[in-house]
Amino acid sequence: MLKASKNDNYCKKIGFTDIVLANTASGKALPWGKRILLNTMLRLSQIPQENIITLQEYEQQLQQSGFEQVSSQDISEQVFLPFGYWLVSQKGRIKKSTGKRSIWLKYKVTSVFLAWAYNNEILRYVVISATAK
Repeated sequence: MLKASKNDNYCKKIGFTDIVLANTASGKALPWGKRILLNTMLRLSQIPQENIITLQEYEQQLQQSGFEQVSSQDISEQVFLPFGYWLVSQKGRIKKSTGKRSIWLKYKVTSVFLAWAYNNEILRYVVISATAK
């Protein structure tokens, strides 16, 4: 986690995007079947389970690390579903440039999973910004 440093001569801001766990999927709110699928995809993607947290937890971690004025915007609708549409439009190009069907399949599975996770209110894609104290 980033630590904000004290230097009054500069206004320090950070901005980034990340995938977070939707509030409706936190804790025990997620049915076991969906949780198994989520955990399987995380494992296949080599993403530690503890890295997928809610936006509220993310904001708390930033504040504990010395950031304030933490703001966020959910852009899931503009990212998850359009990624799948874009991918389909690039199918021939991806297969041709990589020469491997496995690469295309990996991207396709990812796009289907992200659409499923968005439609089932499991994952969200957010823009986050914060200012150092």
